[in-house]
Amino acid sequence: MIWDTLLAIWGCLFTGWREQRRRETMQVFGLSLASGLPLDTSIRMAAETSPWPPMRRAFAFLQQSQSQGYMLKDVVLQAACAEIAMSARGIIGSNLKDREKGEILQVSAPATESPWLRRKGNLAYLLREFAIGLLIMMAIGLFVIPQFEDIFLGMHLQLPLQTRILFKASVLFGDWAFGILLVAILLEQILKGGLPFLGRDARNAEAIEVMRILHNLDPGRIPEVLGIIGHPMILPFTGQGFKMISEALINNEPLNDAIAGIEIDRTSGWIIAQALQGHAGTGLFLEAAELLETRLTAKVKRRWIFLENSLTIGMGLFVALICTGVLLPLIDLLENI
Repeated sequence: MIWDTLLAIWGCLFTGWREQRRRETMQVFGLSLASGLPLDTSIRMAAETSPWPPMRRAFAFLQQSQSQGYMLKDVVLQAACAEIAMSARGIIGSNLKDREKGEILQVSAPATESPWLRRKGNLAYLLREFAIGLLIMMAIGLFVIPQFEDIFLGMHLQLPLQTRILFKASVLFGDWAFGILLVAILLEQILKGGLPFLGRDARNAEAIEVMRILHNLDPGRIPEVLGIIGHPMILPFTGQGFKMISEALINNEPLNDAIAGIEIDRTSGWIIAQALQGHAGTGLFLEAAELLETRLTAKVKRRWIFLENSLTIGMGLFVALICTGVLLPLIDLLENI
């Protein structure tokens, strides 16, 4: 237990390692199913051999619940399975054959770096920039600005507004230095795992996962899998929409309204509709996933550029405040000599 706790703490500090171990677990689990091992045996192996303790506990919960006679499609919705990816839980709880589950899980847990990890890498870089800038500003505020304050006050100069603001900021840095550092450290630890997708970005991210799964399914299995995946506990943002698509496919109803329920862009929605209707095979699902991923990656990249530029501008404004706050009294002093 102590070793698991220490390992979990270490994993939180090194999220790239954590994600890699999670993907490795799902790949090995999928490989064992695809090689012909029964589902219960594969779950037991994952519970015993996963290099990431939370994954071991999640699979142990699956193993225990399965041995007690519970249906996996209900078990995967429990909070104890949250460490397993949403789409993977839907596949595990489906009525697909074990070998089919394994083949799909192998594809849905690729070894290549995902946009999510690239996003976290960008965030880590931004956090490092923020930390360096904060340390520089605190050092200036604590050790440099007070020296000028003593000089100017000793000369009884009439200080301009910028200088007074600068000196008050220096006092705040001195009074709240420990609190500022503590908040910065907590913020860094919270954000190190990556910012969650929200709104349309979250829907697109979930749709990408689902499309990659459907690409590897037999067309006749798609309504069943969508019916299982389409649950708010598995897909919080698009689950209801995919559930509607499943029902529309089963009842041979038009897909336009159902696809509109997942709220993705029209082009991707049209491609998905063509794939669901059997036009050009399931390869269209992969094209839809790649289109959504390209747009999502570009959108996230623009946001990182904006945040990085905003941070640079903020530091520049602080430097400008220091320069004007220090130079203006000196200029007044020279004019009065």
